[in-house]
Amino acid sequence: QDNVPFCLKINPEEKITVSIQKREIFDEVNFSSQTIIYFTNLTSVIPDLDNYKSEIFYSKMIDEIEDYAIISLDKKGNIVNWNKGAKKIKGYDFEEIVGKNISCFYSAEDQCNRLPQKVLNDAKKNGKSIFESWRLRKDGSQFWGSITLTSIKDYKDQLIGFSKITKDLTAQKLADDKVLAYANNVELQNRQLEEFAYVASHDLQDPLRKIQLFASILEKNLDNKETLLRTSQKISQSANRMSNLIRDILRYSVI
Repeated sequence: QDNVPFCLKINPEEKITVSIQKREIFDEVNFSSQTIIYFTNLTSVIPDLDNYKSEIFYSKMIDEIEDYAIISLDKKGNIVNWNKGAKKIKGYDFEEIVGKNISCFYSAEDQCNRLPQKVLNDAKKNGKSIFESWRLRKDGSQFWGSITLTSIKDYKDQLIGFSKITKDLTAQKLADDKVLAYANNVELQNRQLEEFAYVASHDLQDPLRKIQLFASILEKNLDNKETLLRTSQKISQSANRMSNLIRDILRYSVI
């Protein structure tokens, strides 16, 4: 196959990397054609064909991943390359995003706070920066991203760029926020219930004390008809108040 590198053994101990090109040459005099094969020595460019194939496979594998946005950055945070997952999550085609800075994924507020540069500096200093936050898509909508930014260095331990891997966790974030809001609401209701129970118990004690007081008065004035009538009315009023409080508590418990 034309231009596909392959290994050619030139002697039992030596092999080189070459590619071939075939050309058809037509002989107008003899009305015949010949096939000429050109060999190109690629050993200086591809010294290790197995390693080259492995790199091609790895690059292709990364490009096909769609659940994660995998982005290559230069030292300044400018986009050099990205895969299908980055297009799916962020919405940009490669041609329109290459060369732009990762700051375009941050809100105006984050940019004013120089958050993109702080993240790059953190990865540069510590080798890696891992965090979760809201990020922007091409259409301006937000998504909750789990982000890992890793510094890439050469054999001299000099920074040459960064790799950035992002996972869209928006659905999980919204579900977690919903659970948290529900838990906070339950906690608030429990506090309100405790406060109501405290107030209700205090209010219930007042008519109960009055009933006990008036009952004591009755015991001492059984022969006094006027006192007996007045006191029994007071007991009835206190009992009605207690009954109303109990109904209110039952109604609140149903709510």
